Amino acid sequence: MNMNEFKKEVGKRIVECRKNKNLKQKDLCDLIEGSTIQMISNWEKGHACPSPFYLCILAKTLDTSVDYLLT
Repeated sequence: MNMNEFKKEVGKRIVECRKNKNLKQKDLCDLIEGSTIQMISNWEKGHACPSPFYLCILAKTLDTSVDYLLT
């Protein structure tokens, strides 16, 4: 799997977890201090991958694990 495919897969998992919690991007943004809707959108579209810092916060906020988001 190349880096672009990896980022898209991580993005799909973020979307899945967010929707399972019935959250919109704006809701998730409000829960994650320092984030922007554009950051979340870029993660979900696979244009960028969250930093380790944000991965930990995302996992906790979305009630999942970093491992799940990455693998």
